[in-house]
Amino acid sequence: MLACFVTISPPIHPSVCLLSINVYSIFKALAYKTCLLTGDAGADGTHLYPNYPNLLGDRYVGPYIQLSRDFAFMMEDEEGVCGYVLGALDSRSFYTQYSKEWLPKLLSKYPRTTKPKEDFTAEDILIYEIHNEEPFLPDELYEQYPSHLHIDLMPRAQGLGVGKRMIQSLLSALKTRGSTGVFLEMAPRNEIARRFYHRLGFQEPLFKDSTVLPEDTVILARKL
Repeated sequence: MLACFVTISPPIHPSVCLLSINVYSIFKALAYKTCLLTGDAGADGTHLYPNYPNLLGDRYVGPYIQLSRDFAFMMEDEEGVCGYVLGALDSRSFYTQYSKEWLPKLLSKYPRTTKPKEDFTAEDILIYEIHNEEPFLPDELYEQYPSHLHIDLMPRAQGLGVGKRMIQSLLSALKTRGSTGVFLEMAPRNEIARRFYHRLGFQEPLFKDSTVLPEDTVILARKL
């Protein structure tokens, strides 16, 4: 499996290496599995997506390794893939390409549900969001933080400094390509993640009073 990837740094931990993707299909399967196994606020989300186990990966992983592969990195330890970090250099360009090239596939693959909203499952909620998607990217955010990232890390790789090094590697790659800032979105109930991002210099940016923030989402950002 290692032959399919390129090591981009010395080992982050004696048993963990950071790798860059150059074979889309193999990385996709491994990253989708990791996405599902961390899909319930960092815990195993398999039970939440019984009908569409690839739904989370199709929304949060697939478009990045298809459209922004230069900023897609995975972590591998002795047991296999233990995490990944994904990013986009120019969020506006990425979302435009996503809407044209990736979103139509999702709309076809995951039809709208006819259930009333009060009966929505986690799958139904995400499918509804896909069909009514409007990426949050106001000018005031994009002008200061044009890039964005997404990271998932398996529990066995947490507490080793792996997540910090993963993000630092991505931030370095983004800065080298000219980015001046990066933002991310996270679930408000994930306090462990929030503290982790704060330690890396991410803070909640100030928005105009007229800016409508996305529901049940926290925006964090930092300069590069």
